[in-house]
Amino acid sequence: MAPTRRRGRPPTDVVAQGERRSEIIATAQQLFTQSGYAAVSLGQIADEVGVTKSALYNHFASKEALYAEVVCSLMASIAEAIRRVADAPLSTAERLREIAGHALVRIPVRSRIDEMMRDVAEHLSPEERALVTTAHGQMLDAMTAVMRRGVDAGELRADLPADFLATSFLMLVSGYQGHHHMREDAREPERLLDRVVSLFLEGAGRR
Repeated sequence: MAPTRRRGRPPTDVVAQGERRSEIIATAQQLFTQSGYAAVSLGQIADEVGVTKSALYNHFASKEALYAEVVCSLMASIAEAIRRVADAPLSTAERLREIAGHALVRIPVRSRIDEMMRDVAEHLSPEERALVTTAHGQMLDAMTAVMRRGVDAGELRADLPADFLATSFLMLVSGYQGHHHMREDAREPERLLDRVVSLFLEGAGRR
């Protein structure tokens, strides 16, 4: 008689497959952000994970499909961080600081979304690019909601569209991704976050 499985829990092999897929994505993200898309092969990723290349193909049909998943996963992590602070009892400045902290401190140090998007445009199929576009749109929507709340609270300019404010802030943060570790700010990440948020909210002009 086959052993019964507790209701509501997936089979052990399904859990193992999910964990392996997550491990592949995390390892691929590390390698891609260290060396760039073109310099990394599926064989390298498989070796680093400790599986055969054919086993990796059980999870991803191609290097392009895996890269699309890596980029989508990175954007999803940022979108989730934005949503977590969107409804928190914080000021707009505090929300922006939390979001910048996730993007600049907590995700892999060399991950630069602008560079990754260039690789997406150059190497991925239209179907894979569409997946990334959707993930990017969800990240932008979450950021726009934060900005809209700031406008409604009188903490941000009402004459600028919320989606413009969201894009501007994400571009500002993206400019520091992958570079701040080479600066003195890497030793004082709290100061970097304060500077980025201050620049966005107050500008660079003399007062």
